[in-house]
Amino acid sequence: MDCDLALLQRRRHLVRRMAWLCAALMLCIISLSAYMRLSKEAVRCAPWPQCQVQALGADGTATPAPAQTPAALKLVHRVVASATLLVLLLMLVVSATSTPRLWSESRGTLILLVLAIFLAVLGRWSAQPGLPGVVLGNLLAGLLMFALAIRLVCVAGGSRAQSMRGGMMGAWICMLLICLQVLLGGLVSARHAGLSCPVFGACVADASGGLGALLSWVSPSATALTQEQGAFLQLAHRIAGVALVAVLWAFSWRLWRADRRGVAAAVALLAALQPLVGLVVVAWQQPLPLVLLHNLLAAALLALLAAQTVRVER
Repeated sequence: MDCDLALLQRRRHLVRRMAWLCAALMLCIISLSAYMRLSKEAVRCAPWPQCQVQALGADGTATPAPAQTPAALKLVHRVVASATLLVLLLMLVVSATSTPRLWSESRGTLILLVLAIFLAVLGRWSAQPGLPGVVLGNLLAGLLMFALAIRLVCVAGGSRAQSMRGGMMGAWICMLLICLQVLLGGLVSARHAGLSCPVFGACVADASGGLGALLSWVSPSATALTQEQGAFLQLAHRIAGVALVAVLWAFSWRLWRADRRGVAAAVALLAALQPLVGLVVVAWQQPLPLVLLHNLLAAALLALLAAQTVRVER
């Protein structure tokens, strides 16, 4: 009996280490994907990023010739993605093929594997520039994979049960709202609307045209928006961001009152940093390092909240 228990603990420890490795690989993939996409845009027109703010007429569809991603970056991205898939398959073997099965770990690994396959299929269209749906799918699935890998680390590590009443539901709701905000931010980027509204109180937005741009996930993003349409997307992203900060701070306050002050402080800090970095990104005209930091802060916030959804009693 003691031998079986020791073997079970070793398997959980192995799954936990592989989940950490998966999270690290996903962080690399998120960063590489964002860098390749944004750097590609940077060399498609000049001066970048100001050239993305265009006020064309209704028939303005001319776009610069697409640029090629450096072959070395493509190779590194594929190697890291292949390594992630291999790690997930090994995790599934360790957690699901031996007795007793690690059911929680197996379910978490299967979800990650489904997302990885989704990203692999989506990669067939990634080479086609200007499809917002592809950008949004890659962005959201990558961030979710990182967050769920961190959650799997907590599951395999035997994290304590949630002590705050309704805390797990609150964490899931916050994650859902962050995902919606990520979609808005990804659409702003995919539709090249990042600099359409440099001053919060002085935006001239086109609600009717902007709503169409908001819903056009499958039309080529290379078709330029007017500055008023881009300003509508930018305003929607900012207003939703303010609402999201309020929700996250309310959740942080609940965590604080439940004597989970370390997590509460981290949630409140990340919730404040994310919009602050976003405003600096616009003010400094979208420098690549800050845009990447904006993505990584979203990943960190999602992962922190995902860890709060774990209920393991062992």
